Amino acid sequence: MQERKPINETPSPEARPGPVRQGSRAPAIEGKRGGAKAWLLGAYTFLILWGMAYLVLFFTDRLPI
Repeated sequence: MQERKPINETPSPEARPGPVRQGSRAPAIEGKRGGAKAWLLGAYTFLILWGMAYLVLFFTDRLPI
């Protein structure tokens, strides 16, 4: 009778193909476009906060105009 390997058994780290460096981190998911997405997120956040501050100053009659 043949011995079967259980289906849900995960392979050991030594069985992975390719070289594995100690202490290496996972690569960035975004890649090259990560910086552009960060700038867009920052710009939209700034616009939303600026708009909220403007509305507060407008409705409290404290605009410098």
